[in-house]
Amino acid sequence: MPIKSWRTGWIFGCCLFIWISCNRTGNDNPRLEKALSLSGSNRQELEKVLHHFSQNPSDSLYLKAAIFLIENMPGHWSPSPKDFQSYLKRLDTLKNLSPLTRKILLTYPAEHPGLCPDFTPVEDIKQIKADFLIRHIRAVFALKTSCPWLAHIDFETFCEYLLPYRIGREMPEELSTLLLDSTFRQSIEYAKCYYDDCRHSIQALNQYSFPPQNDKELYNLLMLDPNNTKASLIQYTVAGIPAATDFSAIQRRQDKVTYWLYTQDPRINHINTSSIANLRIGKIYRQTFSSNPLPETKEYVPPFFKDPFNKDVTDLYLHTADISIDIPATVHTEYAYLAVYDDVTWQPVAYSPIQKGKGYFNKLGRNCIYLPVYYPDNRIQAFAPPFILNNNGQITPFRTDKTHLQALHIRRLQPYSAETDYMGYYLKNARIECADDSVFLHADTVFTIQESPYYYQDTIRPDKHYKKRYWRISPQFGISNLAELHFYDSSGEALHGVPIGPDTTFYRNLTDHDPASNKAIRKWFGYDFGHPVSVSEIVYLNFNDGENICVGHEYELCYFDEGQWQTAGVTTATDHVIEFNRVPSSALFQVKDRTRNRNGSLFTYENGKIRFW
Repeated sequence: MPIKSWRTGWIFGCCLFIWISCNRTGNDNPRLEKALSLSGSNRQELEKVLHHFSQNPSDSLYLKAAIFLIENMPGHWSPSPKDFQSYLKRLDTLKNLSPLTRKILLTYPAEHPGLCPDFTPVEDIKQIKADFLIRHIRAVFALKTSCPWLAHIDFETFCEYLLPYRIGREMPEELSTLLLDSTFRQSIEYAKCYYDDCRHSIQALNQYSFPPQNDKELYNLLMLDPNNTKASLIQYTVAGIPAATDFSAIQRRQDKVTYWLYTQDPRINHINTSSIANLRIGKIYRQTFSSNPLPETKEYVPPFFKDPFNKDVTDLYLHTADISIDIPATVHTEYAYLAVYDDVTWQPVAYSPIQKGKGYFNKLGRNCIYLPVYYPDNRIQAFAPPFILNNNGQITPFRTDKTHLQALHIRRLQPYSAETDYMGYYLKNARIECADDSVFLHADTVFTIQESPYYYQDTIRPDKHYKKRYWRISPQFGISNLAELHFYDSSGEALHGVPIGPDTTFYRNLTDHDPASNKAIRKWFGYDFGHPVSVSEIVYLNFNDGENICVGHEYELCYFDEGQWQTAGVTTATDHVIEFNRVPSSALFQVKDRTRNRNGSLFTYENGKIRFW
């Protein structure tokens, strides 16, 4: 070895030795020393990693990467390997389980504790071994070298989006082992081959996780992620494409996507907002490996703000505003919070230390309703009325007016969505027919549906008298979906017959008075009533989202006042519109379907119309 090179290496090694010694005392890098002090008997393993990458000056970036991982290990954990054994045996019984799906299922026990009852959390800082961490770091740097688009990636992005060895709270294992599966490897290699050549080649990573059919519980859990977010995150990470999971702090919005994949494409400065276009969620966060600031207090803190791996990225998606709120002198607390309603409860999404009688909240999504709260006795309590943060950044508080009463007419529990409108299109020009023969060779057309029915139930009253044994609906396009189909005689009694048609499965969905259930109509569907009958009314409901008012259901109208929901009345629907009289004005409302135990979205009543929030 040349003397100059040897001398340089020796000097670097001495400096590293001094640096590590300083770290032991916490003088130079208190975060690293704090992490090492939490590692207990595993400290020697972590110091092996630091020593390994301190031997050669060319490994300086490897050393920085190791420091990043070790500094941020505290707080990362997974169920203990001992407790995991029964769950692993369960996975071994699943047929045709792909390595990708298995990897996703390994993240579930920590998220759904019922899968591994009474497990013991083991922190990474106390279990990660030197050999594992060294192999992982070298593998990720090799990925950086082999992917041209990563040549000039900044080190912070590299550490946050590519370096981590886990995507959730699974037992730490090397993601690269997934490449042992030929199908998975081919998908990754294809994406890496064309990623730099095609603007949309990121879509080449389209290998989905197929839920196991012989385990209903795990099947249902996997189906909760309709966009295969975790599967995509794993594939992107293995392929060397920076990605993360972004999510709403509100996780229980009914039938709404509340988390999605964020990809940091170095060529495209664009955020896909389609996932949140119809949500008024106030705050958006990102799951990170690195730690983020938390409230510093001995008071009770809501669980969401005890997780250091949630990073506020609201301003990447929404137009935001910074506001201040006066804190009443009667509120004795160090921190104030803003909560957003999730259709069931108020959930905190932002916090602020109280300074001189005020709370200062930054990066709040506009056009959203917030409730100022705090936590006396470890329970949520409002200290001011809810308010709207308007598009102009100004606040409009709700001041319930009980002196000016009004009547409310309500048709739906949730905002209108056009996602199933195309189903109404398929019913346009559908024919209601009757005949004396079961194959309708000589059928009479009773009615033709001229307009798309969209979401609402419609009633057909034939303008001519027909007395036939066989009645049916025949969509023009050969297929449609119906939620309800009822035939009534002149006395209003429902007519019951034997279902007929090319497909009679699930026919009970058409008469169960459940707007959320439906049946696919293939070519045509009808009834054999056994003898000729006269039909005075035909009631049908198109495939829909189930959020319309349902006849026979019991509904409760509530308004928010004095820090809690107050009842404005209860009624049973006799039509597809319900009415509540003598209701306070200028209030924040919600309707609850007590029959289905389902809550509607918040709404205001403005100029005789409902406005959902």
